[in-house]
Amino acid sequence: MGTKSFAWLVGIEGLLFALLEGSMFTLGLIVGPGLFKVVTSRDLAGRAFGQMLQIWLWIGFGGIILLLVTAAITFLKVRPVSRLLLARLVLLMLSLALTGVFSWLVFRITDLQNSLTKPLDDYPADVNPRLEIDQVHKLSTNVLSGVVILVFAWFVLSVIAFTRFKVQPAVKTGVVARQAQDEPASPLASV
Repeated sequence: MGTKSFAWLVGIEGLLFALLEGSMFTLGLIVGPGLFKVVTSRDLAGRAFGQMLQIWLWIGFGGIILLLVTAAITFLKVRPVSRLLLARLVLLMLSLALTGVFSWLVFRITDLQNSLTKPLDDYPADVNPRLEIDQVHKLSTNVLSGVVILVFAWFVLSVIAFTRFKVQPAVKTGVVARQAQDEPASPLASV
């Protein structure tokens, strides 16, 4: 893998990270609260936000899978093997698993909403099905927060890994070699 190919991988990872974290923060901090503030019916706002989350799941799964592929390519091509690059893979696998749990929770809430005989607002807050929907909602919020934290931790490990080691193509083998960095340089200057 040449220097230019490696720079492309790092660039793609940066764009995917921005897309994932940006979309999660946009939905969680702007769209969700704004929707529940403007739409007077909690039931209608919840159903609309649930549809948005189901669409976002394509972005979430796709982004994490692509990050996993680029991280795996980097891990396989960089020699000697780095524990930081392995840790990046583990964080992405955990993120993918948590995104799967989150998707199950989103569809569980949708199933509960579809089984209602009247709008959610008409049920008392302390009885089923509203109580169950609220519990699953809280769990889904915590799980998505875990995904946000894991993806951010992946980014921090990536910055550390790529600034701690110079990544240069080996002259004879064409394999990317990792060497300890002796002089300070910017992360992009070392790729």
